[in-house]
Amino acid sequence: MKVNPRIIILLTVCTTLYSKAAPPNLPTDEQVTKLVEAAWKQPVSSIDITLYKEIEKPPVSEDKIRKMFEDAFKDMEGLKENLSPAELEMRNRDIQLNVERTLKEQEVGRKIKERIRIDGHRQRIDQAIGWPKMVLLEGTPHELVRPAVILGPNTPYDTTYVNSGDERKGDYTSFTYFHENKNAQITNNRKTVWTKSDIIEFARLASSFQGFLGVNKGTIEAPVFVPDPNKIEKLVKTGLLTDRTYLTIMPDPNNSASRDRIEIKDANHSCGTIMICDREDYSRVYHYKICMPTTGKVLYVIECNNFDSQGFPHNITKIQYDKDGNFKEKAVYRIEKVQLNPVITEEVFAFSPPVDYEVVELDANNISHIVREKGGIDGAMRTLLKAQKEKDVETLTGLLGHEIWQIRLRSLQVLEHLLAQNKEDLKEAASILKNDENSSVREKAASILQRIESNK
Repeated sequence: MKVNPRIIILLTVCTTLYSKAAPPNLPTDEQVTKLVEAAWKQPVSSIDITLYKEIEKPPVSEDKIRKMFEDAFKDMEGLKENLSPAELEMRNRDIQLNVERTLKEQEVGRKIKERIRIDGHRQRIDQAIGWPKMVLLEGTPHELVRPAVILGPNTPYDTTYVNSGDERKGDYTSFTYFHENKNAQITNNRKTVWTKSDIIEFARLASSFQGFLGVNKGTIEAPVFVPDPNKIEKLVKTGLLTDRTYLTIMPDPNNSASRDRIEIKDANHSCGTIMICDREDYSRVYHYKICMPTTGKVLYVIECNNFDSQGFPHNITKIQYDKDGNFKEKAVYRIEKVQLNPVITEEVFAFSPPVDYEVVELDANNISHIVREKGGIDGAMRTLLKAQKEKDVETLTGLLGHEIWQIRLRSLQVLEHLLAQNKEDLKEAASILKNDENSSVREKAASILQRIESNK
């Protein structure tokens, strides 16, 4: 079974031992057996989960938020000195919009709905963001009222992130769909920050004991542990996991009838690693805490409850701190539904943007190149507006045959203006649509033809 090496490293770092004294109460054979069974429980290699998440972080000052967005726009658009007055005004307005939105989100916390599918190294996250009602740029000519987005079963996802490449093999292929803007971006740039989820770890918290009770038959990068009889025997006889750490198991003081408290630490420090588990199934972890033994500062705490028949918790709270004990982040998960080890089809992780999405490729320098223009009404309207600006009659005439009736109608309206002095060409254009399937288009074509005939 593959486990997260970070957890094993944390456990090792946090349990430095300066005394080899055995613990006062040794774990029993039965307890050690349950610990081994939990550590090597059937691995979770794939997951399909839908959840709601609320995230809190320490507040960031308005000045720091503004600088973050100023730097981002500078990377995208270049120095402000190179912008026209109109472009600079638009940039400043967009920066202010993002600053106000971020401050509001910081005030109420970040609310997210996600469907996460993981299969081996591949991940797909479909995400929707919840918002309170916002009035942005209030009191200016550009005032924007953003309605509230309340997350629920029918809330559509606005962004999709997919990591399809295997970074262990140097393949960083990933892509993102921005559904509201109908934009798809793809890259194989390892500098790109991948959007990843660690949700699968909540199904295998007890597997962190594999590093103490097993021997690695894999590699440092991809460890594969198997139980080590010598280590297991040593734990039963001495309570020692290694020559530097020991383990105790005792009833949880708060739930002595049904839960056990598993603690790893050394004799010279009061803080190490604590797991509170279901007495009958140590893979069902209710509480997980790791702290720095030398300082007693907590690194992170995970609280889990409401386990389903698969042993997966449906309510999870994870709080993280830095090495000095300062609060970093609190994430509260509410699981709507979950499948462990499902078969996930290849199509889920394949790059297949809808036909009306613009496709952009990011190169090694993170510079975007348009691979496919936006389709659908948005893309056609962009083409139409460009042709109108350039007075491109040929392109506008071609759009008279577009599958979207609004584009046919608008093209005819533009041609009516451009060909006002060329009656024969305008008549020819209107004749193309005189029998159109849409009544609005037919009426406009008939109106033009009637006016041309009456002016002869």
